[in-house]
Amino acid sequence: MTRRILFQFLALVAVAVSAVGVTKAYFSDQGNSTGNTFAAGALDLRLSDNNETAKDNISASIGANGMIPGGSTATGYIQLRNSGNINANHAEVAVVNSCSVADMAKYLRLVTLTYDGSTDELGQIADANTNGYKDLEDWANANSGQGLDNLPLTDLGTNHELSMTVQLDASAPNAYQGQNCTTTFTATLNQDTSQ
Repeated sequence: MTRRILFQFLALVAVAVSAVGVTKAYFSDQGNSTGNTFAAGALDLRLSDNNETAKDNISASIGANGMIPGGSTATGYIQLRNSGNINANHAEVAVVNSCSVADMAKYLRLVTLTYDGSTDELGQIADANTNGYKDLEDWANANSGQGLDNLPLTDLGTNHELSMTVQLDASAPNAYQGQNCTTTFTATLNQDTSQ
């Protein structure tokens, strides 16, 4: 019987302890921090020339009509600017030529090619067609088709000018009379040196 009384007493203690635990109250409160936004920055390459300013795409930046072998030259420029909100590292400028005569671009001699007014960029272009001068065909093939590379462009909102002078070389054959070549310059803005 003592055992039975002991078990009844323990059961009563267990019920009393659980009743005490149920009657306790604890307070809590919460707060939120909302509107926490994480946005990626952006590079925004803008191009300008003699008649267009700060556009995604421009046209007719350089060209000439009535060119004669060894005669007058065509001079023009393309300005590159990062209008984004993160710094870039450099720009590249590739060339694609579309000519009415297959190899006409090799007679469009690059007389000058400068960046930011003083850096001579002709050294980046090899005379791949071995005609004795640098030309638009060579530019199209430079750096495995990537064109000019590592043109410094690290600041925001500043124009960097790529200037060029092109001449129909004196060695251009008579068969090129009345023919033409349309060149597309594609600029690419890169954030990192590895690009």
